[in-house]
Amino acid sequence: RDRSMKTVLFALNSSYVHTNLAVRCLKRSLNAMQLESVIVEKSLKDRRLSVLSELYSHKAEIYCFSAYIWNISDMLYFARQLRILLPETVIVFGGPEVSFETEDFFSLHPYIDFIINGEGEQSLPELIKGIEASPSDFKKHRIIHSEAYKDFVCQGAMYDQGETFNMNILYYESSRGCPFNCAYCLSSSTNGVRGKPASAVLDDMRSFERMQGVRIIKFIDRTFNYDKRRAIEILTGLLSDEYTKKYHFEICADLLDDETMNLLGKFPEGKIQLEIGIQSTNPDTLKAINRINNTEKCLSALSVLHEKGNISLHADLIAGLPFEDYRSFANSFNDLYGKCDMLQLGFLKLLKGSSLRDNAEKYGILYSSDPPYEVFKTSWLSFDDIVKLHKIDETLERFGNSGHFRYTLLSVFESGIKPFEFFEALSDKISESFGNLSYSQINAYSLITEHALSLNNLTE
Repeated sequence: RDRSMKTVLFALNSSYVHTNLAVRCLKRSLNAMQLESVIVEKSLKDRRLSVLSELYSHKAEIYCFSAYIWNISDMLYFARQLRILLPETVIVFGGPEVSFETEDFFSLHPYIDFIINGEGEQSLPELIKGIEASPSDFKKHRIIHSEAYKDFVCQGAMYDQGETFNMNILYYESSRGCPFNCAYCLSSSTNGVRGKPASAVLDDMRSFERMQGVRIIKFIDRTFNYDKRRAIEILTGLLSDEYTKKYHFEICADLLDDETMNLLGKFPEGKIQLEIGIQSTNPDTLKAINRINNTEKCLSALSVLHEKGNISLHADLIAGLPFEDYRSFANSFNDLYGKCDMLQLGFLKLLKGSSLRDNAEKYGILYSSDPPYEVFKTSWLSFDDIVKLHKIDETLERFGNSGHFRYTLLSVFESGIKPFEFFEALSDKISESFGNLSYSQINAYSLITEHALSLNNLTE
């Protein structure tokens, strides 16, 4: 061959404001091996014909698809169409949505040639080299089981200085792995954490300073503060005026100590955004999902951080976990509400490769067979309960997390009304008044005012 095979690295994001870090990591490793590649990055909001046209225009020998629960259906569609248009091309799938598949996958999707299981920076270049060397013999091993990429800690920020961005969020990975093994998470299938040195992370943050139109750097580390000293060194560096972006971290609250709390209190308002996954405050639930939180310490840390007022604080709950019935979830909601700026309600998804998916029958969990595999019912929650919680979530987003009714809600909850019961009753009122129809912001103000006045007699 006069040149290497051309490879298209295809990313399909859920929104225009997102970027795909995985294809950039792969491109960097292909470049290092002098392998030709190009990134095609699109959104689920783009017209399918437009996306397919761009993919086809490259007429590459190899197409690599970055597959997740939110895009797998569309990715399979595009792979089928490319097989028709370019019957000789090689189609490779990778990403968490296919990393736990077996040979049966190829029977269901015969237009796909390979799956890369796990981190692809080393295995994808090796696969391409193998195909180039022996194109007639390349299908003997169709599932490639990747080793953990040893050079991850040497990687930079992964974005080229010449790139232009029409979004203000970029994703960054300072560590891989997690010290915990929560049963609902893919981290339950891996062990250990690999982190870049703090000095390297701060160097990468400097590179983002030179990029225009980028406002938020979102660390996708499972647990940013798994190593206290490393986290403190990074945060201390970011305190400098040299770093001007907003930085988002997912942290474990019960790993926070006074030293870290005091450091976080020094940041200017809005520079740091923390996401803290509490998931539940039910001890039986936490034990069942192998989550070793000290709930009392977590709630105390949340309160302290929230009172500081300078940190944008998001806390997460998950509905549908074992041993959590409707009333237990309400208790978890009430335990967290008011200790964060945004209380985010998630609904359990049984991800491929998670231990909770393997134990679904044990917990009486029924879930959708289609991505994102959301739970329909459990031994503790009925489908009606879950539908009702979805409506409460919508109400919380509109009236609580939006921040539009902050003072009204403060007044309501100071009177002794419990948050979950308030949003539950407001959700019922909305259903009675509007059903499934949308309603204006003026209607929203009227609704919450009338509702607050009608609940004056609701106390603890």
